[in-house]
Amino acid sequence: MNPMILTVVIAASAFILSIFAANWLNLRGNDRLFDRLNKQNDHLFEQLNKQNGHLFGQLNKQNDHLFERFDKHNDRLFEQLTTHNDQLFEQLNKQNDRLFERLDKQLAAQFGEVRAEFAAVRAEIAAVRVEMTTRLAALENKVDRLDRQMEAIFKPVLPGS
Repeated sequence: MNPMILTVVIAASAFILSIFAANWLNLRGNDRLFDRLNKQNDHLFEQLNKQNGHLFGQLNKQNDHLFERFDKHNDRLFEQLTTHNDQLFEQLNKQNDRLFERLDKQLAAQFGEVRAEFAAVRAEIAAVRVEMTTRLAALENKVDRLDRQMEAIFKPVLPGS
């Protein structure tokens, strides 16, 4: 074989081998870089989680404080509302009591009028009863007298006498 061809083949093989070796070395370097980058990312995530945990702790404390203030404010408002409602109910009860007193007075007055009317009607009924009793007695006397007169006028005559 020609030494020149042999030299070219060896050089080309060495060149191709060097390309593969450089590529392999680059891949190893990239892997190391990615490992370092992953470690840095993990470290950053840990720091971020710690900061987030700290921030969440502060937020929870602030939220708890705000909820306590909110609860106190709501309790105060509820007490005020309850007091106001109690006052309104007292006023309404007083007004109802006054209205019931007026209603009782009006009903008592109307019952008095109705009782007076019933008394007058009963008196009239009693007078009518007395008059009816008197007339009935007079009518019974008249019927008795007519009965006696009829018996005197129309005495029964027995047959054969």
